[in-house]
Amino acid sequence: MTSTPTTFTAPARAASRAGGCLRLRPSGSRRSESWCREELGHHATRAGRYGLAASWYSAPGRLACRLVVSLAVLACGGRRPGSSTGLVVAVGGAVALVQTAQHRQWLSVAILSAVAFALLVTPLLDGLVSRASEHAADRYAVSVGAGPDLARALQLLAGLPGAQPGVAARLLDRHPSVAERLARLDGWCAAAPR
Repeated sequence: MTSTPTTFTAPARAASRAGGCLRLRPSGSRRSESWCREELGHHATRAGRYGLAASWYSAPGRLACRLVVSLAVLACGGRRPGSSTGLVVAVGGAVALVQTAQHRQWLSVAILSAVAFALLVTPLLDGLVSRASEHAADRYAVSVGAGPDLARALQLLAGLPGAQPGVAARLLDRHPSVAERLARLDGWCAAAPR
């Protein structure tokens, strides 16, 4: 996951500031106000209405993922596993799946397939839905006239130091990159009626 500064919308319809967002305050209250409007967009667009259900249904996938990572860490002697460890886990899982299918142990095949599906698909879908929610909130901010100020706030945040994530990290990230958000905001602001 990237360390892009963001705000967090709590289920009780309360927004709290986090990370680099506190740096917006000295730069101008219009930027802070635009960020608050973006947060209100999460509620106005009802983007969080499926949050509890999504968390509940994705819990087995997250649990399976943590279990596999924990086992990999134990197998590596307590060190963080590298990318080759992921390849070994994937190949080992494929071999186990083929072996159980050859022995016609269909219940084991079903369980292994479900775990593999949860490990692969759940984090991707979670990131996809979360990024769509962020885009919907940004679009709401544009619709209430806070688009240009939100873009300036994001540009300010874009100047903060941070590592460039790889493809896998971008797919799993719950927030779109600042550059992607700025590009969409520019398009929406240009199309918005004046």
